[in-house]
Amino acid sequence: MICFFGIALPVLWPAWAADNADVAGTWKVTTESQFGKQEGQLALQQDAAGKLEGRYQYDGKETDVSGQVTGDQIELKMTVETRGGSVERTLTGTVQGNSMTGTFKTRGGQGKWSATKAE
Repeated sequence: MICFFGIALPVLWPAWAADNADVAGTWKVTTESQFGKQEGQLALQQDAAGKLEGRYQYDGKETDVSGQVTGDQIELKMTVETRGGSVERTLTGTVQGNSMTGTFKTRGGQGKWSATKAE
């Protein structure tokens, strides 16, 4: 509340003003699906509104990443190369300090993922 000429007025803060988890930096990522386990490295930059941009390196390949973190919830999108061609992968999950866990979806299936912040 803000007082203006003796009148208490509610203050409306934008959604991005919430305390978003800090996910900027480098992460060691593991994905698991019916096609097996894959390990990679994720480098993220984060702006004040929680918008994410970065790069994901895996199996000698590299791809752009975009996404959003809101509070402790994260969503990442990337296109990965598979034996069947390029596939868009969407990861959703929860951030807890220096770790993240969640699920991902592609046109060919789904799986689990986890990440640990590299130090």
